[in-house]
This record gives sequence, C-alpha cells and structure tokens, in this order.
Amino acid sequence: MMHSCSSGDLVEVRFDGLIQEDADYPPVDAEVLWARPISSTVCILDNIPFYVRGVAYLDTVEAAPAAEDGILTFQYVVARSGHSTYRIYWSDKTSESDKACAAFLRQLAIEGCGIERGVGRLYAIDIPPSVSVHHIYKIFEQMERAGILDFEEGYFFSGVPGRAEPEENDTEPD
Repeated sequence: MMHSCSSGDLVEVRFDGLIQEDADYPPVDAEVLWARPISSTVCILDNIPFYVRGVAYLDTVEAAPAAEDGILTFQYVVARSGHSTYRIYWSDKTSESDKACAAFLRQLAIEGCGIERGVGRLYAIDIPPSVSVHHIYKIFEQMERAGILDFEEGYFFSGVPGRAEPEENDTEPD
C-alpha cells in the first residue's frame, strides 16, 4: 500500500544508513518512525527514535516521496522541536532491579519525559524543552557509574526551537 503525506493520517518515514558503532549495534541498518504529515513531503515526527541520531520527537522533517514500499525516506530536518533524545539500556537483570527500573521510568514520566520501550531492556527517552536536560543527563551519568544502566545520546537540542540546526550535534550537556 502506498503512503503519502495526506492530512490526518500518520505516515512512516524511513531513516536509512544507520552507522554500526560495533558488531551488533545498532541491530538494524534503518529505522522507521511514525510522523504526522503537514504537506506532501514535510512531516512532524510522532515517536521517539531508538537508533537514529540527530532527530527528536516532534522535529519537522523533509522526506522524499514514498518508495515502492510506501514508506517516505528522510532527507533533512526542517525545524527543531526543542526536544532531546536519549536511549537507556537497563543493565541490572535482577527481579529487584525490575522494580527499580519501573520506579525510575515512573520518575522520568513525572519529570515530564516521554518513554517508549524497545526490545528487551532498551528504552527511548524524550526530554521535552520544559524539562532540564542537564538534570536528567546527570541522573543518567550517576546511574551508569553505579552499573545500573548504560545510556547514549541520540540528539541533544541546544538551539532555538523552530529552526533547523546543523545535522551533526554530538555536544553533551554540562
């Protein structure tokens, strides 16, 4: 079935060419995100990326017309939403740790973060502009040092919402 950006429907946007950081990560070479179309080729991302770097929830992106599989192909960011994206992998595998993980995720949600669960113990975390990314980052660092979780930055927003920024943004918050 062919998808195109038409009012009211969610569409899929594929991000090809994910860079393999090691032999098995990320476990895919492309990721597909849901998006809300605002024109035939411009869409607003509607979920949190698990593997794609350089984009965040609610960013506005340009996508090439649908390929033969019906999925649009990401081209570039049109405007930034002000959100930041992080991934955490809950390292500790004890039953007590499962309770701690659930409590930690509840706390992130209370702080205002968005959370999507991936495969196994992988979680995509959205930090909206209303939440201090520096505060959340410090919590991630403390928990990583304690051996509780591993985390990585997918995208750290440091600019002005509504404007596009350079594609490469690997600056860590202080």
